[in-house]
Amino acid sequence: MYIPEELLQALKSGTMASMLGDGAGMTEVDLGMLDLPSGRLVAADPLGNDAVPFAQTVAPGRYPVILHVVRDAEGEEIVAFAEVRLNDAQPARYEMALTGEEDTSEPLEEDGFFGFEAEEGFGGFWDASLSLRDAEVDAVEDALVASFQPRRMAVLWQRVQGQTLAAFSCGFGDGAYPAFWGFDADGAPCCLIVDFLCFSEAE
Repeated sequence: MYIPEELLQALKSGTMASMLGDGAGMTEVDLGMLDLPSGRLVAADPLGNDAVPFAQTVAPGRYPVILHVVRDAEGEEIVAFAEVRLNDAQPARYEMALTGEEDTSEPLEEDGFFGFEAEEGFGGFWDASLSLRDAEVDAVEDALVASFQPRRMAVLWQRVQGQTLAAFSCGFGDGAYPAFWGFDADGAPCCLIVDFLCFSEAE
């Protein structure tokens, strides 16, 4: 099973720069506050229909969404990781984030994982209580397009007088991507990180 603990610890400790090539760098982009009134977090394609919340819940509230963006020597950027930061604690361990609907009857291979499908190359975070109408899905897509930068798009979309949804481009594009819960030394969740496999060959 693919759980890149060393990679995630480097990300959270700010030492990822040593893993990048000459002239490349990584920055944190604060996308804004995500509303989680039910505490049931979804990570999925915001333009698709397959949205099941994770089995692990969090305290209802508002949490920052942090994009970990890699910039190469030519100035192009990609979103390498996306994080919902529940607090500032450093994770002591990581677990693959599961919805409870996965088929776990057979063990995964060493580089295998469960994750969400980003058919259009986009991912997102939102609360399970938020159900988008067709027109709102179109509005999210329009907002993503309007946010375009070279190889990167991201937006915090808000329903009128309502909840927020974070949407962003996924690494190098479409594919399946895993998410991981970080747990602090007391066993409480402190972050949820989606890995867009920019530093891995997991599948």
